[in-house]
Order: sequence, then structure tokens, then C-alpha cells
Amino acid sequence: MNQAVPTRIAVLSMHTCPLGKAGTRDTGGMNIYIKEVTRFLGSLGIKVDVFTRDSGTAEKNVVSLGKNARLIYLKAGPREAVSKKDLYALTYSFAREVEGFRRLHGLEYRHIFSHYWLSGVAGSYLQQWWESGHLLMYHTLGAVKEKLETGERDSSRRVSTEASLAHSCHRVIAPTEKEKQLIAGYYRLKPSQIGVVPCGVNLKRFFPMEQENARDYLGIKDGLVALFAGRLEPEKGLEFLLQALASLSPGERPLLLVLGGSSRDNNDYRDKMRKKSRELCLENRVRFQESVDQKELRYYYNAADLCVVPSYYESFGMVALEALACGTPVVATRVGALSSLIQPGKTGYVVQVGDVEGMAAGINKVLSGRREQDPFSIRQTAGIYDWTQIAVRLKQEFRVVEQQVYGVWDKS
Repeated sequence: MNQAVPTRIAVLSMHTCPLGKAGTRDTGGMNIYIKEVTRFLGSLGIKVDVFTRDSGTAEKNVVSLGKNARLIYLKAGPREAVSKKDLYALTYSFAREVEGFRRLHGLEYRHIFSHYWLSGVAGSYLQQWWESGHLLMYHTLGAVKEKLETGERDSSRRVSTEASLAHSCHRVIAPTEKEKQLIAGYYRLKPSQIGVVPCGVNLKRFFPMEQENARDYLGIKDGLVALFAGRLEPEKGLEFLLQALASLSPGERPLLLVLGGSSRDNNDYRDKMRKKSRELCLENRVRFQESVDQKELRYYYNAADLCVVPSYYESFGMVALEALACGTPVVATRVGALSSLIQPGKTGYVVQVGDVEGMAAGINKVLSGRREQDPFSIRQTAGIYDWTQIAVRLKQEFRVVEQQVYGVWDKS
């Protein structure tokens, strides 16, 4: 590897495009993470190329994400959506396409940063071919998801592959200390081989605004409003939230805006939740809406009196962080980083997973004290998660791998 070549990072996001709309199928916090951290790494002077599979949405092959950062669509398999269970067979083809792009343009990548286990597999091929540093971020763990009683199970191939990748890559990145402990425990990895870098928030995009103005913009009438934003799948805990809402007295129930999914998705879970809301006599207190762009999402956070994150599993919990940046309190389950993000009684409440009464009580406490809350005080708790600071911490992780692989510190 030529030491004179400026640092260039290959970021792999094989199964999902970073520019996809969050909350739709296979699109969520990971997409936001890749897009934002790439942009801010670029602002630090690191050249970053993000590679993703063209599933038929790309209008051009290369898209700028900002200074020193670009998104590159590659052909690997059919130019259409492919289920995650069928993408494993395309990992080698995807890696070959990345290598073809590198050769064509005469590039050298000092490090590979893979996201999700499928990208990790593709990254392992590149790691061998290039002899470059390889960092891996799982975003969710197959070993954890297998234990969730949500009616879904990940394949044994995923779990065994994640374990293998943990030992073959140079460094695993976890968003929380808790996730680090899970990775170390499930995949028998030394804690020293795992770096912790939290997710971030764009404080220029998410900020407090007058609730009345946000509601006027969205056409929401006065009244108590709670917001659920995220993919519509069992692990996100929407059914649990509906049960908590039903346990409140009719006069205490807020209007619940369920923001997630798309009419293009074949989502049986959405239909199941609509049916569940009718069974619980909540059809007039629950409104299902499709996912919206990040620029629109801030209006929903500001229009709501609280944001609810009832997940059974989160590797971090970016929705809560975005809500707090908008000055909106959060009631969430004790998963991911939510316990550290939320200050009980000040910025919201944290409850145990599946505790219907606890969730209902937390919602009721926030709503009953909503007039005493200062949005800007709530926002202050999100300040340390600005993406610039996250990019700096991630750059330090690249330096750790730099010394491990090349025996030198990258000074760029």
C-alpha cells in the first residue's frame, strides 16, 4: 500500500441505500448513520466512497454526499429489490464490483468500513485482496434477534457468519457499551477488539420550533399527541405500545401518530397493527402514516407532546436522540442507548421491555407535566452527540486499525 496516497475509506452498505427513506423496508437508523458519518468524515479531510447495490432506484452511478464523500451504485445481481435472505449469494459479486471500480479509477483504500453482516462478508473478500484494515459495525445482532419473542427468527447462517467476521476483521464498532458487552459475550471476542462510538444527530436539522407552527404545517388539530416513528416490524414494539395506550383512561389517551412504512411495502405487520388498534377500541386514537423525509420529520417531533420508543431491541435508538434534539420528551424501553440518553423526570422516562403499566405511567407523567417542560433544556442533552464529534471519535478508531495493520499512525 503506497503511504503517499491520501487516506481513502471504502464504506460498504450492500443491502440498503444510505439515501433511502428511513422507516421503510430495510431502511432505518443505519442508513442515516452511514450518510451522516460519511459526510462528516469527509469534512475532516478523509476521502470516503460509499458502495451500495443498485436495486433499480439509482438515476446515476455516482452521487455526491458532500465534500470528499460520494455514493457509488454497483450492479450485483438483478437491478431490483432482493430479499436479505437471497443477498448472501451476491456478496462475492458485490465485492468484485467494488474491486472493479477501484481498478478502473486507480484508487487505493486504506480501510474498509462494513455495515451489517452482509456487507461484512463482502468486506472480508476485499480485506484479503487489498490487505487493508477492516472495521465492521453490525447495527443489529442476529444472536440477539433470535432470542426475541417477536415471531421472527434470523437464519443460523447470519449468526455463525457474524461470529466468524468478528474474529476475521480488525475491529468491531459498537454504538454502546451494552452492545459491546453483547458482542463480546455472544461472539467470544475480547473487549479490547471492540471500539465504542455512539450514533449522532444533526443538530442543524433537528431543533425546537413552536408546536403550534409545526401542527399547522402538518394539519394536526389541538390535543395530546404522541409519536411513534420507525420501521413497522415486531421488534419495534408497536403492539406493546398499543396495549399501554389502551390501558389509559379514554380522557388520558393521546392521538398516536404511527410514522413508518410505505404503501409500496408488503407489510403484514401494518395490517396486523391496524386490526389490533380496532380490537383495543383505539381506531379513533391511532393514525397510521407513511414514513417521511428527514427534513419533514422534525415537524412531527415538534408537533408531538412526546415521542415513544417501545422497542424490544435497539442497537442505539436514533429516533429518541432526534426527538430530544427537537426538545420533545421521550418515553422508551430500556434497550440500546436509551437509558443514557433519557434523564428520568427531566427529558422523559425509561421502562422495562414489555411493562405495559410502566409504559402507560410514563406516558401519563410526561403528558400531565408537558406545560412545565423547557424544549431547549431537553435539547441540551443531545448536544454531545453532534455528528462532528462522532466523526472525530470514529477517526480515532481508524487510527487504532492503522497502527494494527500498517504499524503507523495515520496523520491525515
